[in-house]
Amino acid sequence: MILYRKLKHLIIDFFEWLGFIHRYRWHVNGDSDRLILADKEILKGERTGYANVLFNTRSGYVYIGKNVIFGHDCQILTGRHIDNYSSPLTFKPTPSEGYDINIKDGVWITSRVIVTGGVTIGENTTVLPGSVVTKDLPSNSIVGGVPAKFLRLKVLRDDG
Repeated sequence: MILYRKLKHLIIDFFEWLGFIHRYRWHVNGDSDRLILADKEILKGERTGYANVLFNTRSGYVYIGKNVIFGHDCQILTGRHIDNYSSPLTFKPTPSEGYDINIKDGVWITSRVIVTGGVTIGENTTVLPGSVVTKDLPSNSIVGGVPAKFLRLKVLRDDG
């Protein structure tokens, strides 16, 4: 099984080098030390799945629990621009802290979801495609929309 995985990755890397495959797992914009992963194994894709995810750590830390799945084209953005609405086009410097994102265990963030800074996504929560998360989300829930709103609780079942 290990030989199969190594051979698979070798073939994928070769086709990527030739230009036939454009693989983009995840990218950190900012200090990569601010991306905190609960389980070091998830960098290998064994417990957490990434598909074209951008992590912006300019204004805080991003904490990711175990068994988290990211869909395609997700953006996890701690960065904030503070606009002074009283005068035109004057921006204060981007804050360097205070907008941490905490993604708990078992979360599924589906495709094209944007998560803004200063939020916590509760355990076993599913965020529907195209949603924009701007506030804390409860555990065991399904949320969606712009901005993301609670839709319903998940029915947890015992498969054992």
